[in-house]
Amino acid sequence: MPDLKKINEALNFYLKPQTFPLAIRMCKSAEELPAKVRIPQRDLGITISLCHAITMARRYGWAMAVDKKQSCYAAGLSMGFLPLLPEVVDGSFPASLGLRGRTQEQHAEFIQNMPKFEYGRYQYVLMAPVEKADFEPQVILFYGNPAQVWILLSGYLAGTGKRGL
Repeated sequence: MPDLKKINEALNFYLKPQTFPLAIRMCKSAEELPAKVRIPQRDLGITISLCHAITMARRYGWAMAVDKKQSCYAAGLSMGFLPLLPEVVDGSFPASLGLRGRTQEQHAEFIQNMPKFEYGRYQYVLMAPVEKADFEPQVILFYGNPAQVWILLSGYLAGTGKRGL
């Protein structure tokens, strides 16, 4: 497991983020969740979406876990929590709602190209501040302003010797 304390110290030293950088892991079952994790519906009595849970974790410093009951449809599809329905795959349902001013074909292409996990592979998205995470993350999520992102990208390019992304 990477040394999350060192990663957190480096992010805070060089970037000084305004919110907690998050360690994120996809979990196949509830047994993989740490003991001190908040599941919004169970522990807070509310139903929220994935993006709201991410905001709560990064602003309040909470460990959060989100399942298919706590996701909007787009997040549920991308996390593999919800099945792709035929009327979504062919673009007819989102087009009938007039979403984003796209045609049925454009919606179908968007759904096909949207990154998504296999349906049913995972049950939860687990997230916690990097400094408090007691699990091995698959991704570290950092929110920053343009200057912070520039510093992060410059460090990556200098460290790898690459000339661009």
